[in-house]
Amino acid sequence: NFTNESVSLHDYSLPGYRTAAAGMQSTLNGYVVSGSNSTGRTSDNTKINFTNGAVVNTNSFSSAYMYSVGFQSSAKGYVAGGLIPSTRDVYYANIYAMSFSTETQAMAGSFNGAARSSCAAISAPSFGYICGGYNGSYKNTVDKWSFGTDTSVISSFSLVTPRYQSVAAVSATEGFVFCGQSSAGGISSI
Repeated sequence: NFTNESVSLHDYSLPGYRTAAAGMQSTLNGYVVSGSNSTGRTSDNTKINFTNGAVVNTNSFSSAYMYSVGFQSSAKGYVAGGLIPSTRDVYYANIYAMSFSTETQAMAGSFNGAARSSCAAISAPSFGYICGGYNGSYKNTVDKWSFGTDTSVISSFSLVTPRYQSVAAVSATEGFVFCGQSSAGGISSI
């Protein structure tokens, strides 16, 4: 609770555990997309209503990638990248878009940089940024996704340190990529 800065366990939960999933949010709902559960990879899209706590599975995503990343505009949620683990991991650069009003999704395109998983994502007012990641090597690539045209555009910058398994946050004017893992070990820099 932001008002009194308290943490509590809610009375509701997902239908089952989920790991390596992507997350995104509208003003009314949060979504947990794809990942892995007790039966293996899943394409489930689970919605959590912020007002009443109701938890329901909505339309499944056509991808069942793990270690994808989620980001959002005011009208759509996006799931980008990821991998299908196997004896020879397969990495993806696909971006799927889901309309918050209809909860339908479709592949919107792919990002310009290398296919990869375990990225961080930043949602800004006009663009989403897919940062870092891994595809057999650590990446410092930053891909830029235009919310106005639903297309990938060339980014003019990259991360200082290649990293994956990072987290991101955004202020009113800047995006931040925190921590993660690099070829040299754990990263504490922002």
